[in-house]
Amino acid sequence: MSMTITSTALANSVIGERFLRLPQVRERTGVSRSFVYQGAKNGTFPRPIKLGERAVAWLESEITAWVEARKANRHEVKA
Repeated sequence: MSMTITSTALANSVIGERFLRLPQVRERTGVSRSFVYQGAKNGTFPRPIKLGERAVAWLESEITAWVEARKANRHEVKA
């Protein structure tokens, strides 16, 4: 049985990075679709990477870092 590996899959396996699609991003962050895209537009959320004509994904490491930053800031009191 022959198995074809795309350059994206090979690159991901080599560097240990994964792409997350929108449902996975929403599940990990607990935010809405509109929040994701508005945040990406205004720089408050990681920007997606274009995978194809009609497909985007986010780097897992960037989503994890965003979540960790929110956790680190949760105890800050705003005046």
